[in-house]
This record gives sequence, structure tokens and C-alpha cells, in this order.
Amino acid sequence: MDFQEFSPLVPVEFYNNTYNEPLVNFYNENMDTKDDLSDDISDFINEENDGNLSLQKGQIFETFEEVERYLTNYCEQKGFEYRKRRVEFDDDNIIRKRTYECTKAAQYQPKKDKDPEKHRQRSSGSIGCQWHINVTCPKSTEVIKISTIVDEHNHPLNSNIKIHGAQFRRFSKEMKCDILEYLTAVPTMGARTIYRLLTKKYPDTYIHRKNLYNAIQEVRRCKRIEEKDDAENMLQDLYNLQKEDPGWVIETRIVGDDFRLGSVLWMSPQQVQLWTRFHDVVITDDTYKTNRYDMALSLFMIIDNHNRTRVVAQALIEDETDSTFQWILDCILRATNFLFPRVIFTDGDLAMAAAIKAKLPNTHHCICLFHINQNFIKQLKGKLRDEFTSCHQLFIKTRNSSCVEDFERRWQRLISNYPAAKSYLQNKLYPIRFSWAYCYTQTRFTAGTTTTQRAESENNTIKLEGLHTASLVRLTQQIHMRLEEEKQYAEFEDQKTQNIMISIPHIDEKYFGSILQVLKEFLTPNMLTIAKKEISESILYEAMQINLSLNLDTLDFEYTPQDDALENKYDWKKAFLKDLMKNIPKPLIIGIWKVQPSIGAQPWLVQYVILLQDGSHICTCLMLINKGIICHHFIKILIKSASAFFNISLIPSRWYNDQTAQLSGDEIRASPSIQLFNNSQSESIHITPNMEYSYLDIMRGGNVFTPELKEIVTDRQQYAKACGLQKKAYNLAKQLGQESEYINLLNNFILSMEVSLNEMNDKENTDEVQRRISNPIYVKPRGRPPQKRYKSSLEPQYTSHTNAELRAPLGNTCQNVDYSLSDKVLVNGESNNSKQMKKCGRL
Repeated sequence: MDFQEFSPLVPVEFYNNTYNEPLVNFYNENMDTKDDLSDDISDFINEENDGNLSLQKGQIFETFEEVERYLTNYCEQKGFEYRKRRVEFDDDNIIRKRTYECTKAAQYQPKKDKDPEKHRQRSSGSIGCQWHINVTCPKSTEVIKISTIVDEHNHPLNSNIKIHGAQFRRFSKEMKCDILEYLTAVPTMGARTIYRLLTKKYPDTYIHRKNLYNAIQEVRRCKRIEEKDDAENMLQDLYNLQKEDPGWVIETRIVGDDFRLGSVLWMSPQQVQLWTRFHDVVITDDTYKTNRYDMALSLFMIIDNHNRTRVVAQALIEDETDSTFQWILDCILRATNFLFPRVIFTDGDLAMAAAIKAKLPNTHHCICLFHINQNFIKQLKGKLRDEFTSCHQLFIKTRNSSCVEDFERRWQRLISNYPAAKSYLQNKLYPIRFSWAYCYTQTRFTAGTTTTQRAESENNTIKLEGLHTASLVRLTQQIHMRLEEEKQYAEFEDQKTQNIMISIPHIDEKYFGSILQVLKEFLTPNMLTIAKKEISESILYEAMQINLSLNLDTLDFEYTPQDDALENKYDWKKAFLKDLMKNIPKPLIIGIWKVQPSIGAQPWLVQYVILLQDGSHICTCLMLINKGIICHHFIKILIKSASAFFNISLIPSRWYNDQTAQLSGDEIRASPSIQLFNNSQSESIHITPNMEYSYLDIMRGGNVFTPELKEIVTDRQQYAKACGLQKKAYNLAKQLGQESEYINLLNNFILSMEVSLNEMNDKENTDEVQRRISNPIYVKPRGRPPQKRYKSSLEPQYTSHTNAELRAPLGNTCQNVDYSLSDKVLVNGESNNSKQMKKCGRL
């Protein structure tokens, strides 16, 4: 790594010996005069070019700073140190005389009146050295020159003064800036690492360890002084961004008589646009240890059209109460013009659940399945002991029930078989069953999400930067860097996929070429890869039509997994045919098809596809509803049935690329509907039937990126439109010969907008800045940090082996989990924090 970029450039005078340039210029300008100093100056220049520095009476400099630089190099060459002795100013506060002397000048004068017992046994370097020079700047000439030189020393000179002299061991401003950059990037960086970095960057400078320690403490002391106004500086940085772009959203909560920062939320213009387009599924989570004030960092994330996680809002809060979360949701809704999400995933925090119920009444709240499973283990493993494994399996099977009747029946059996768990099951889990039971969430679009893993990963990425002792300014800077990295990565992936590439011919191109052509036009590359996978797998399946007169209740095979969430079981049946048929009017059904693998078909792998009159379909795998992607079961039916058609409207517009997402609903439906059923099965037929997809829109809720939101153009589109209007206006003014009037009109408009913007910013932000907002409460930890690793509440406290139950959690694996639900749950009014004695084993 090149560390040259961490500090400002060192002045070239240190390395290029350019201090003789002013003297040469002065000599050239006065070469025709009769100045007696001309010969001395020429001799001095010749000596300097030879590398031997000297001081002469009448030697001229441009500034006193240049005098000190020259003296530093002179003393380094001769082997002694100098110091400033005296300075004289005139009435205009201009330096007229300065005296420099050797550091061993003057005589030691003991303080006789001081108590001898308080004296420190220290020696003095003042031995009466006579070396000194006087530099003057008379008013008559305004020329800085040496007027007096006494070049006598009463002590030996040191050839290694650069190493031994305190003046030369002093760290330069550039080196201190480098130390500040290192400690800012890695606050826990030690002196040994900083020493290696500095010696690599400054190989000609000898660095004493003691001086390094002092410089590090000086830099840290300056940082602590700056952090006194940490909250105010952070808000000022955010307000500066808002002045550059008014699209920034900044909300603050000031508490207390001392105007302490309680909470702050901010959103960038790009984050507001992402929420506007992809607010159907939102994931939120809080994390700690990201700043020195122990404020919780609350992140809100969405899933974009590339199936990537994007942060759309961030907030720093001092507590996790109901009122704080309601304030966060209010701020986000106001910033996004009250665009409510359809589904929101949390870790089960009770305060957040209450806030969602109050502020987002029409939003379905889903709790992370991983947290549900881990809380189940934590609360009941110690109570049930040997019965826990069977109880856990029955709980997972109950959760995976496809219909409400099965869920209630298995729930009653779970309570009756395990009475020790009844209190926790009935009081804590059953009231929130709508947030985690599969039968209540199976028909909702979730983009394939069942846990808060995306949020946990984002939190972990931010924590890897070692921010537990960081200031608020550094935390916001790190978050903005992370957001910029996400933006650059998205732009890089988009640019990479735009390059034309030739792929190896595949069988999909022969039979499904027309469908792939439409998918390439509309979908993003990541979603196109998923769709291609489904198309390829359709070849491995076989389909047959079911007679509608048969008893459909006998077609379903009831098999519910008891080891993992049903959503994680690939290609398993997610819903029963009889349950789907209950909500569909019979006149709307035109056919039912059975699809199963050609080889190794199992009863739970058999799927049923219902074809509807409005052009849509429903498969018992529910992929089109939960994930918004056509499944391989329907692709297989496209070849077998003349009533099956493919239209890009089947896929939600949230997965479309940025260009096709701006099309209206009529333009999207006007795309060709493809029928693959024919005799040869090698050609496709393009027809335009009346495709409404009304029933499918009812089930999954339709597209959130409505035509009204599409009219809100992006910044790039608005800029292009403004440039087009400006060019047209200028051409018209040029034709009429009124260019100057047009330019004056633009100048007046710009001036009026700047005045209005300044008034608005001053009205909103001046009050908070002038109140001198104080930092959040900071409690400095006492004692030495523990060396041992803290054990999780799920880890065995007295056994060395790992339980098998903890290795198979429900849902996707999460790390760095805040078990907020279990921490706030009380069983029978008492905390379940009992410990087991090591020797006797009693609780």
C-alpha cells in the first residue's frame, strides 16, 4: 500500500534545496548596481552549490521562515542546534529584528529561594556558548539580512546531530498528519505498526521511539478536543451535504436542557429513490458497538431489481423504545411521501413491533425465522431437557403447516404433549403467530426472504471497520463510504453486463429462444440468470393434465418437513391444491396440470399448476407469488398445453431493468404473449390475447412502482430533460437575436434560486447549530478490557461439546444476532436466567 496519499506533500524546499532561488533572483535584479554585497552574494551562492553552507554578514533572505529553514540545514551540517532568543516588532506588528543563538548559550542560574527538597536532580545544557546571529529588516530597505555573526562555540560539535539533537528529532507537521490518518483509519493501531509505516515513508529521518509515543499522544489529545463538538460537527457535515443537494433528508431529536443529541436520521437522494421503487419488502435491524457513545445504529434495507441488498435509511438512536421507533417510521414516511411497505422483516423486537402496528397498520410484519428458532431453543431447552428434540421437531412441523386448520391442530398437540413449554408457547409465540407461521405468510410476496440475514450481513460489514470507539463524524463518514461502494459496485456490474458476449449454444435457445429474448429485454442480469435456471430445469420434468371432475382432495399428499423451514426446501410443495382451489371461482379455471420429476419423483415433489381465464396461473410451489419468478413447472406446461401463454407481465416490474421499468402497464401488457405448444415443438407462436392477470394481482398485491411514481423522474432523466429545454430555448433566442436577454434571464433565475435556498437552509438549520448541540452521554469504561471472549447465551457454559440442536437452526444462518425478543420475554413473570452449579448440578 502506498501511504503517500495519507498526508499533504512535504515542501519541496526540504528536498530540492531551492532556498537559493530568491538569492539568485535578487542578484540578477541588482547586478548592474554598485551594491557592495554583490561579490559576497556570488561567493555564497558558489559555496552553497558546492554543498557547504555558510553564514556571512549581509547575507540576504526573503522571509524569516526562509532564514529558519536555512539555519536548520546549516546546523545539521555543522553539528549543533539553535533556538530563537529575542524578537523586536515595530508599531505595525512587523518583525524588524530577531536573534538566534546556540541551545547551549547563557549560563545556568539556580533558584536560591526555592526549597531544596523540591529540586529535581537535573543537569543543564546552558554552558555559555557565544554563537549567535542577528537578522534585521530595516524600514529603510525592507531587506532581511544578517547584521551580526558570532561564530564561536565552547563545546565540541556533533556530527550525528540529526540523530541526537532534540530539534531534529521533532516530528514534522507532515508526519503528525500521517499519524492522524493512521489512527483515524484504525483507532487501535499500535505504536509498532505506526513506526514501521513512518520509517518506510521517511527513510532519511531517524525516529526515536519516545518521540513517537509523545507524537501519538499529542495527536490523540487533539482528536479528543475536536470530539467535544462531535455531534455538532456531524450535523454540520450532513447539513453541508443538504446544501449541495436539497434532496437529502435529515431529521434530528434534541433532548434535555443541554440540547443533547438524542436521535438523528438521514437519507440520501438516491436512497429516497430506491425506497420509492422497491418499498414492497423492507428489512430492518439495530446494532450496537458502532460508536463511542453506545448509540444504536438502525438500518433499513430493501432488495433492488438486481436482487442486491441496498441500505435506504440509517438512524442513530439512544434507546430502543416504542416512541423512538415511531419517530423513525414517521421520518421515513414523510421523506418518501407516505409510501408504506407491504412486508417488513425484523428480529422480533417488541418495541419495533408496537411501532409497526401503530404507524404501518397495513404492513404485514414478519419476524426472522432464525431468531424465532434461537429463542425457542434458549427458552425451552433447559426446561424440557430430554424431551426438547421431539418438541423442537413438532414445533417446526407446526410452523410449516400449509393451512390454518393444520396449524391449530398441531399447536394443540404441541401444548398437550409438552406442558412445561405451554407458558412460553401460549404467552409469547402464539399471539405473534401471524408474523412467523407459514400458513399466514405463504401468499405474500417476500422476494424469497425469511430472515434478517441481509441486515445482519450489512451490520457485520460496518462493524469490521472497528468503530466501537469511533466518533459520530467518523461513523457517518464510514457509512457514506459504504453506500458509495454499493453504488460503484452496482454501476460496475451494470456496465459489465452491458458488454456484448457470445455464449456457447444451448438447448434452451432452440426450444425457448423467444422467451429468452423477451426476458433479456426486460430483466436484470441477475434475475435473468435465475429465470434461465428455471427454464433449463423444465426439461427434467413431465406434465399431465388432470380431469376437473376428479375429487381434488385425494390428490394432495400431506408431508410437512420437521427439520427446516418449508421455504428452504427446494422444489417442495408449498401449498395444497385444495386450499388454493377454495379461493378461486370455478368459472375462472380452465385446466389443472400435474408436474413431477421424470426420474426419482417423490410425493412431496409433485406440483399442480392451475391455469386461469385471465392468462395467469398459480403453482403449488408458489414461486410466482413469493419470489415473482416463473417456475420450471409452468415452463413445462407451456410446451404441453395450448391454453398456456407466457407474457412478461407475469413477472413483477420490480425485477425489470431501469429502462423497461419506466414503461406503462399497457405498454408492458402489449408485449407479445408466447405460446410454445405446437406439433413440432420447435417454433413459438406470438399472439396478443386479452391478458389481465387480475387474480394474480389480487394475490400478490400488484406492482408498487405505480404509474404515479414513474412520473417522478430520476435526477439523470430530469437533467437530460432540462438540457434539452435549455438547448431549444437558446436556439430560439439565437434565431431572434436575443441571446443576451436569454443569458440575463438565466442569471436572474439562478440568483433568485440561490437566495431562496439560502433562506430555507438558514431557517431550518441555523437554530440547531446556534444552540451548540452537545454530544450524547458518554460513560467511559473503567478498568482494563477483558482478554477473554464473551460467550453467547446459546453456547454451553459448562460443557466443551456443541449440541447438535444448535447446528441446525430454523431458517438461514445469521451472525452477530441481537436476541432482543428473548431478552425482553419473561416466563411466569420471572427472568429465565437460572444457572446450574458446576459440582452438584442443581439450579
